[in-house]
Amino acid sequence: MVVIIIGILAAIALPQYIKTTERARASKAIAWLGAVRSAEMRFAAQSAANAYSNDVTQLDVDMTMPTDWGGAAFSLTAGASGVNPKGSVTLARTAGQYKDLVIGIRFGSGTICGTFTAYDAALAASCAAD
Repeated sequence: MVVIIIGILAAIALPQYIKTTERARASKAIAWLGAVRSAEMRFAAQSAANAYSNDVTQLDVDMTMPTDWGGAAFSLTAGASGVNPKGSVTLARTAGQYKDLVIGIRFGSGTICGTFTAYDAALAASCAAD
């Protein structure tokens, strides 16, 4: 009887635990993406060409990239003569239930985008540079 009760509690608790850990991973990724966006805005403001960087090591980001997400993929474009640069950065999930799904942020608007978000499926928009 006790084993059955423990089994039922485990069946209820495990999915909730997995969902909670995925939300934490997504929050960590969003915090890192926000830090990169802020660093990109500063980099562009200080750049003579008003351009973003496609190399995280050139940015003044003190946060380490989340280990359960893949390498950052930058999508950068610039307007005429570097005026009004556009860009975004995305992270791809490398393991777990959401492997190969992407979350990102657009530099100009700060919009969260991608094929994965733990908060709202309506935000799963294209991460093309805005």
